[in-house]
Amino acid sequence: MKVLYVVNPISGGKDKSYFVNNINDYCYTYGIDYDFFYTTGKNDIENIREKTRLFSPERIFSIGGDGTFRLICSAVKGMGIPVAYIPLGSANGLMEDMPSGDSPWECFEMLMATYYTRNLDVININGIDCLHVADVGVNAQLVKAYDKDKSRGILTYAKYLFGAVRAQERYRFDITVDGEHFRKKGCMLAIANGTKYGTGMSFNPKGNPFDDHFEIIVIGHINLATLIRAGWSSFYDQVKYEDYFSISGKNAIIGISRETTLQVDGEVGGRFDTLNVSMLSEKVPVLLCRPPKSSR
Repeated sequence: MKVLYVVNPISGGKDKSYFVNNINDYCYTYGIDYDFFYTTGKNDIENIREKTRLFSPERIFSIGGDGTFRLICSAVKGMGIPVAYIPLGSANGLMEDMPSGDSPWECFEMLMATYYTRNLDVININGIDCLHVADVGVNAQLVKAYDKDKSRGILTYAKYLFGAVRAQERYRFDITVDGEHFRKKGCMLAIANGTKYGTGMSFNPKGNPFDDHFEIIVIGHINLATLIRAGWSSFYDQVKYEDYFSISGKNAIIGISRETTLQVDGEVGGRFDTLNVSMLSEKVPVLLCRPPKSSR
């Protein structure tokens, strides 16, 4: 087996040197041909693509969070190289839909041993690839604030969540999905492949990242008191029936009443007042240890 391990050294504020050392020991024990690539935040997609071309791995492992996994998938989509996700980021929302082990190292051992793959959908939004969820509004403002903080981890994420909910603004959305037109108002619009945020909050019960469709979701208002009472696990389960809109599709154009921040898989993607959304024909085979739950 020939494996490329792509490591994000800062994701989640976690020191990954111990994990890298364990990989070295594992590969030496089992006679695996391997190499490392460390992301820097500069030209990572191009550099991962070039490293893949030179090393010719049979599989690639992502050691980081959702953003790291997205970088790798963007770099190798269409190449047919299986990619594995080791959750060492802040929230790791994608793991909700790509189940494996209960800890990062258990995930590693199980994914090294499996040959089961499924083709993961890739959404393109204004030229940016998205695997899990992109949004504007409350969560995007949270990610924008989080991105500026030197601290990482779920507690920092939670700190900014309450601030974003407290300061939430309303937008008007003009949405056309596969020829159907809708006008909606809300504090948040999401374009989703997955079913839950990394905090465990469910926001897309229709979600299935392997069905060649995305969901567009509009949430009218988020009640701070409801959030505090419900906690992480059940918040969106409670609000989804109140000013909640969802529709599935493969192509969409979304007009927003004013320019605002777009977040994509936990990272700031820019500021826009129009979103052009399409489901790409290029898929990425991902290694899985057991079939994910299907919503269709």
